[in-house]
Amino acid sequence: MIIDFRRIAVLMMFLSSSLSASSLTFLVDTRDEMPRGDMEIEQKIKVVSLETGIMDTFFEKGHIFFNTYSIRNSSMREKADEKVLKIAVDEGADFLLILLPDADGASWSLFRVAGSTHLGEGSVGIGETDSEKNTGERWTSLGIILAEAVMQLLN
Repeated sequence: MIIDFRRIAVLMMFLSSSLSASSLTFLVDTRDEMPRGDMEIEQKIKVVSLETGIMDTFFEKGHIFFNTYSIRNSSMREKADEKVLKIAVDEGADFLLILLPDADGASWSLFRVAGSTHLGEGSVGIGETDSEKNTGERWTSLGIILAEAVMQLLN
């Protein structure tokens, strides 16, 4: 019987990193300015690319996510926050990330679901991305920047 110690070492490293890393669960709620069916294609590309950048970043870090979207209504924001927080509780999410995309970027708010604790907020602008890239690539990059800012709050 031949023992390949390199394979064993790699397997042990993988198992130890898997056991020590804890996955977090996020509900990502995007508050759109209008129904997605009414959006121009350029606006849909921006919003979906933003979400893709965020979710890809969470996935690469080993976190679990699911998403919802709704229509932004500033007069009903508190009620919308309560509604989506209830969804997050019902679905077992650890964190709720609320996105407010606009033409130039996105603002965000992060809540810990347990206790409904507001952890922070911020915004990112499209100017923070490489202007040589196409719209989808720039907004995906914007999503990555936003996700990294969110993750810094949790470290």
